[in-house]
Amino acid sequence: GSREALIAEILQRKTGGIPMPAWDGDPNVKPHILDLYSYLRARADGALDERRPEQMK
Repeated sequence: GSREALIAEILQRKTGGIPMPAWDGDPNVKPHILDLYSYLRARADGALDERRPEQMK
């Protein structure tokens, strides 16, 4: 799917087998949603392993 569709799903929590909160009202999530998308995409593509990533500066 597209990046925009994934971001909408993360914010609204429309689907999925594991219950998770909708994050569209959380002011701490929206500014970092593209960082979250990039992290998940890199994990899915195998560019990052399961180790904790370095903190961004």
